[in-house]
Amino acid sequence: MEHALKPSRSASMEVPAEPTAPSRVRHWMTEQLTAWRVPEAVVGAAVLCTSELTTNALLHAGTAARVAIDLSPERLLVSVADSGTRGTVTRAQTDTLSSRGLASG
Repeated sequence: MEHALKPSRSASMEVPAEPTAPSRVRHWMTEQLTAWRVPEAVVGAAVLCTSELTTNALLHAGTAARVAIDLSPERLLVSVADSGTRGTVTRAQTDTLSSRGLASG
């Protein structure tokens, strides 16, 4: 059995492919992370990143998206998934990202 000082927390939401979806995601994430007492600077960065990912998923896949957040004592993991079939998935390593989260190089 493993014991953590702060338990991991997770939440997710489904957003329809409609123009209000990124705004709904920003509002939901801000409320959720604030309730979990995540530092304001982290909340701002996570909300911005997730809003961009949600917008891209909706624009390029044209389908609904699932946004998930997982907070552990060590990290905040955010994922956005769509059910589109266009293109392939590319994962960026954090050490190759610029301050705006864009792959450098």
